[in-house]
Amino acid sequence: MRNILKIAAAFAASFVTAAMADTTPSVTQCTQAYEVLDHLKHKAQGLEYQASQEHRSGRDWYGLGNYTANFYEIDFDKRANELAARHPDEFNAVSSVFGQSLSAVKVVENMILEGPGLRLDALIAPEKIFSHQRGWFADAHACDVAHNFTPALGAAPDTKALMDTVKAQIDRENKQKDDHLSGLSDFECTVRFGVAAQLSPAGSPAQTQMGERYNAGLQKIMPSFSGMPPERIKERLQGEGQTVATRLQSKSMTPQDLVDEVHACEKRFGMGYSDLQVSR
Repeated sequence: MRNILKIAAAFAASFVTAAMADTTPSVTQCTQAYEVLDHLKHKAQGLEYQASQEHRSGRDWYGLGNYTANFYEIDFDKRANELAARHPDEFNAVSSVFGQSLSAVKVVENMILEGPGLRLDALIAPEKIFSHQRGWFADAHACDVAHNFTPALGAAPDTKALMDTVKAQIDRENKQKDDHLSGLSDFECTVRFGVAAQLSPAGSPAQTQMGERYNAGLQKIMPSFSGMPPERIKERLQGEGQTVATRLQSKSMTPQDLVDEVHACEKRFGMGYSDLQVSR
């Protein structure tokens, strides 16, 4: 009986080992996964740099690597070449890491790199988030573990964990925005009305309306300037206006941000919401 149990245990162990071996990508599959992630990382970094130049958030939805440990630290191309050097018999003139790198360019070009605009779609259909990238990440993670590369690429978070992170991020951003809008002072609001008036088409109803709000704001804040020379008051108003204009020009503030601030100020002053539109 004991011999039977030993045989059964040995069989079970060998079965598990074989099953694990079957799920481990081949050497060439590993190098291909590494090359795909190498190009994906560089594309994500390029988009991130572009976003930073436009003062936008860069690391939101450009790739699953934003949520996977060690993705940005690993040199995947170097890892692919090192693995190929360990197993030269797996490659030839037709099948090479260089050739895989060239094909990886096309793979990454065909990937849909999510942006902030797709957040709503992601919330509606979370199972689709990075579905085109998960297989490559799973292969690279398995390859790192199987071939003892360190640091190993972390396991990509499942859909629920990712959505929990995204929802928390959205909630945090919304709270930050709400806090900012509710914290605008009467002085800042008055300046926003003035900037909106300047950006509205000359002689348009919108410009007239924003001008009226600006004058109402001036009446509200003038008592706080009691004793201050008129030139000094003008300097402060122009200085704050220039700050807003600079932020708009540098794109650290979008036209929609200004509209949102104007609406928050209208609420603060007990005014009805205007139908303000600011051209980009």
